[in-house]
Amino acid sequence: MGEEIKKRQKMISFFKRKWEISCVWLLLLVHVLLCAGFLKSNYLTVDEPVHITGGLEMLQNGGYTMNPESGVIPQITAALGLCGKIEMPPELTMESMEKSPYPYSRYILFEYGKLTEQDFLLARLVMCIFSVACAFLLWRVARPVGGRAGALLMLGIYVFLPLFISNAPLATADMAATCFFIMTLFAGVRLFRKYSLGNWCFFTAASMGLILSKMSGCAVAPVLLVLWGLSLFSRGRVILKMPFTRRTVQLENWKKRLAAGFLALCMAALAGWGILWAAYGFREDFPKVTIQGKVVRDYENFSDHTVKGTVPDMMRFLGEHSLVPKPFAYGFLHTYHYAQRRWSFLNGEESMTGFRSFFPLVFLYKTPPATILALLLGCICMGVSLKTRIGRTRFK
Repeated sequence: MGEEIKKRQKMISFFKRKWEISCVWLLLLVHVLLCAGFLKSNYLTVDEPVHITGGLEMLQNGGYTMNPESGVIPQITAALGLCGKIEMPPELTMESMEKSPYPYSRYILFEYGKLTEQDFLLARLVMCIFSVACAFLLWRVARPVGGRAGALLMLGIYVFLPLFISNAPLATADMAATCFFIMTLFAGVRLFRKYSLGNWCFFTAASMGLILSKMSGCAVAPVLLVLWGLSLFSRGRVILKMPFTRRTVQLENWKKRLAAGFLALCMAALAGWGILWAAYGFREDFPKVTIQGKVVRDYENFSDHTVKGTVPDMMRFLGEHSLVPKPFAYGFLHTYHYAQRRWSFLNGEESMTGFRSFFPLVFLYKTPPATILALLLGCICMGVSLKTRIGRTRFK
């Protein structure tokens, strides 16, 4: 009798698991179809030509001044589908034509390349990969916390949320940065709970994916330090798994956890340094411009100290001494400068330095009320189960 009950329970568990995975794949497919439907009736946005042209410039001419705010991953991904349809002219650089990025990119794509809106459909759909990965990752994170029903509910909210349907397939760096940001936090939590070779590789790849997607991705560092600090004094178990063996050691006090975390982060930084150079093709400097022309972009000359502060001074030092690729340092300085001077319009007011309340208010304005209520309900439910399900959660 007992064996029959166990067999029945295993069978029920098997069918539940198969049903759950099928629902996940179905929701992800629906998300891609909704994104494709959005693209069918929407033209290129103002930023997409810049990203696509920046990717083409990287792939074909080795240039990095077209779109310095975004990293190599989203730009190259967006441009791969167009490499066979257009060839970037080495003599018509943005500097030699004395144009800014927006008119230059439209000139290259529509006047020089004679491309039409249909030519960009594949390039934009390819960007859905990051949105699908982001959706799957959120479901994976929610599964041990909220259970089967809670995780599927969260995935359903993401799949049908207009914000992601309208932004996921666009050829910009937004979805890549969002995906790798969540992945980095997830990988960081796993690493700080269990120091193993697999978790370390996952964390290194995720964090470098974020940095190579958006120059502002470095801002994740303070969040990771907070997570690491919390793990030092957590009551939960922190394990060190020896590489290439099954031996594990439980780190019981904060000193051992501090040493293990410090070593893991230092090794991740060293590996990330190598990945950064590889991503820029081990190019130390910018490619030479064949025709003398006015340099449109500022801060390409590292002797220009217009961008002041401890952080830009450190990045300028790294660039001047070839410790990091100069195109990366240039993009970081460019992003840092314009982050301090970001024109914004909110509630009928203008500001050249932005508003502190901009993102919270815009989130409330643009998010459907039903979605906000669902998020609040999810937070309440999570708080109710704080002593049960969340307390037992283990990201293995």
